[in-house]
Amino acid sequence: MSGLVTFYKNRLEELDDKEAIKAILKGQKVDEATVFSLLDDCQAIAIETPQDILLFYQKFLTLIFVLPYSNVESSLTYLPIKELLKKGGCEGYWKSFQLPQAFAALCAYEITGTYEKLDVRQLEKGGVLLECGSHTLDGSVVRPFESAYLALIWLYLGWANQDEELLSAGLKLAQFCMNFCDNEGIPFEGLWTRESDYHPFAYYSALALLFSMASHLRLSSKMNVMKEVLFEKLEEKAVDCIDPLTFLLALSFRKLIDEGKPYPETSPGLTLYDTDRSLGFLRYDFGSLSLACSVCGVNTGLGSIHKNGIHIGAFGPHYYPLADSECFGIYRISNGSREGFKDLTIERKEGECQFKGWSRVISPISNHVSKQNFSFAHPGTQWLFFDIRAEKEHLQLDVRMDKCIQESPLSFVFFVSAEKAHVKGDHSLIPGALERYQGRSGEIIFERGDKQLVIKPQFEGEMQVIPLAGKSHFWSADFLLAFSLTEKLKLYSWKVK
Repeated sequence: MSGLVTFYKNRLEELDDKEAIKAILKGQKVDEATVFSLLDDCQAIAIETPQDILLFYQKFLTLIFVLPYSNVESSLTYLPIKELLKKGGCEGYWKSFQLPQAFAALCAYEITGTYEKLDVRQLEKGGVLLECGSHTLDGSVVRPFESAYLALIWLYLGWANQDEELLSAGLKLAQFCMNFCDNEGIPFEGLWTRESDYHPFAYYSALALLFSMASHLRLSSKMNVMKEVLFEKLEEKAVDCIDPLTFLLALSFRKLIDEGKPYPETSPGLTLYDTDRSLGFLRYDFGSLSLACSVCGVNTGLGSIHKNGIHIGAFGPHYYPLADSECFGIYRISNGSREGFKDLTIERKEGECQFKGWSRVISPISNHVSKQNFSFAHPGTQWLFFDIRAEKEHLQLDVRMDKCIQESPLSFVFFVSAEKAHVKGDHSLIPGALERYQGRSGEIIFERGDKQLVIKPQFEGEMQVIPLAGKSHFWSADFLLAFSLTEKLKLYSWKVK
């Protein structure tokens, strides 16, 4: 909490459009113009989609948290705060969509001092589905940023109100969120995260605050280490998307600490799981290799691989055009059952693992019909077989597709973060360059410093290596490596070492 506040103080010059945060960090009052601008933002939002309700509450909570630091007097008397609270309640969404319910409870608590008891719904191993009531086609998936936010709110309300049940749920979800990071504490960029939702600065900030608070409440050395790693990585990130609410939550947590607010006792220790069948999830770490895979996702890949400081942020099927991330990924949702994804082989033991099964591929044609879903994606007609095996620090990946669609050719792609790429020993590429490789498939060596990661296809075919700009696009990837899948039922294999 104090670490995040200090971090923002050190980057004041990058907060040009965040006047409220700048004023608070400088010890100044937030002026009326900024407060009324926030108020106008809240009133202007028409709640028509699930994303709208989240945006509304994020804006509304920012307004509520800013008011005590402002020079607007008698705020609750002269501002329509309670009317906005009613707006969220009247135009809100299902109780199975837990994040807006938590937002509403936090708003009510900050305004009235009380809130309606939350209906907490968690999977057996701590995860939370974005929407678990089957009201949407694409809601029964995990979203890391939203999960971190939900855990933060549960922790804050549980602590502030001495609610042991809610605090325990928040700690259990925070524990699950540790799966979002590799064995060094660095987030898996594309795990359960759509490219359009990837904002690394905001995401890293939320995780850093979550692990700060969870480690304070449970005295977890592992979470504390992860928090420190996240702060180090934040220093390297461009401020692409600052979320004022994370900063304001950090101030509220610090207030609880400064007041010496006691918190209820919870069961000690952490239980980390390498597999979760309800999410079709596998986690594997050995030496410098970290692998996370999941078949539960919409417009997301099959997983993420980190090795030697070189990251494959996301990998999976991709329709053309390759520049359109809406054409990337799988489409399979969870039913919330602990016995879910029975068709998958999920095996993990010391020094080896296997993750095998089938997934539907996302449709290459976007569907703009329903506003009720979280995306315009919908399931396609193609299925992809995958078999991912690890032995110590070496990976073998096999895929095959059940059919070809002539008008929508399919590729299998890797989004890679590295300093250089060497293609077939005679082509060298750097990030951001206009030069690319397109030709016969062959070994690609990615480098960062004196470390390497090698991807070696085990088949003849076409491939492309396209330099990217990194930063906040395409999961911070510097290269897109794409292989054309042209034959149905043919096995396409790669070695990663």
